[in-house]
Amino acid sequence: MINPNKSYEKYGREQLTLEQNERLDEKLDALGDSYLDSHEFPEIIHDASGRERYDIESSFLIEHMRLNNHTKIFDSCLGTGATSIGLKLKGIDNITSNEIDKDFAQFATRQAKENNVPLDITRYDWRKLPNRFRAEHDAVLCLGNSFTYLLQEQGRKRAMDNFYMILKPGGLLCIDTRNYTELLRGNFLNRGKGPYRQMGSVIQIEPLFIYPDITLFRYYKDEKKIDLLFYPLKDGELERLMINAGFKDIKTFGDYEPEGEFNPKTTEFYTFIGTKP
Repeated sequence: MINPNKSYEKYGREQLTLEQNERLDEKLDALGDSYLDSHEFPEIIHDASGRERYDIESSFLIEHMRLNNHTKIFDSCLGTGATSIGLKLKGIDNITSNEIDKDFAQFATRQAKENNVPLDITRYDWRKLPNRFRAEHDAVLCLGNSFTYLLQEQGRKRAMDNFYMILKPGGLLCIDTRNYTELLRGNFLNRGKGPYRQMGSVIQIEPLFIYPDITLFRYYKDEKKIDLLFYPLKDGELERLMINAGFKDIKTFGDYEPEGEFNPKTTEFYTFIGTKP
């Protein structure tokens, strides 16, 4: 388990090297303000992705992950609850919903009550998933660009190995990421495609700085602001992590379009589905 008072601000900061922390502080000092620790984070993100995500995302997952009411699912990043609640509203009930951030866990609980669905919430760091989960799940979900909260290579490798470990043979991992390849080329895409249809129209997102090892984004909505730290995955890096962990038959989607039907230069979010043999 983790510290019950964990927040994404603390989670990101504790992963940074001394040099990265100094570089971040220097940048924040130059900006003159910092919104890294914002309790309004869940509300802003919920408004940005919108209820439309519930149906779009759950329909995609049910089709491509072959989900049914017998599928045992580990939703590794509950967030505002969109994935778990969306699936439960379609009758997919056997879900463990994991969330390290207390504000998100509380927000998702409120959303679940409003939708009259229960949540089974755990608070595990992906880098330390328990052995009792070994080969227990039919599907693992890591959505909402959440994997890039892992800022160090060893942490990303350990988390991917653990996702593989907790799946049954034949189980599927579904994981997504922003198109950081284009971002690192200076092309920031935020038109609101794929499952995050309202991301571009409801809130403004601004990359405050972009380095090969760390990026800082600022999210604006009305008078509210939040800053988020991410690791910018390089072209092919996530697939290599999946392959090295043991995943096979990896399928790639760009804004939910299958390979061959999307343009890598205009795709905002990639989604990968891999199988544990």
